[in-house]
Amino acid sequence: MEELELSLAKIGYHLVQEREKAIKLLKEYIRDFGEIDFSEEEGPETTFYGDGYHVATVSRVLLDDHDDTLIVYAGGEFLCENDDVFTNDTIMDILYSVIGNSNLQ
Repeated sequence: MEELELSLAKIGYHLVQEREKAIKLLKEYIRDFGEIDFSEEEGPETTFYGDGYHVATVSRVLLDDHDDTLIVYAGGEFLCENDDVFTNDTIMDILYSVIGNSNLQ
């Protein structure tokens, strides 16, 4: 069991690192191209984690002017990266909708 727990810890660490890289890429995109606004088209539907998992459609993605924090407006509320509600899918779905092929979602 100890070996399995170690393997799981390594995978968890890797996933956290990848999510941080994805957030950094999304921030870079916003700095280069501005706030993401899906008012002209429907934004990606993605997963968030709060009191359990829930799905919401992203309407806007922006950076806080004061501290460069990533903010996602989805499901009628502003969600901050510091709230720890983004899943790996949250960030990847947004990135694929603006950078990659949205058919890959």
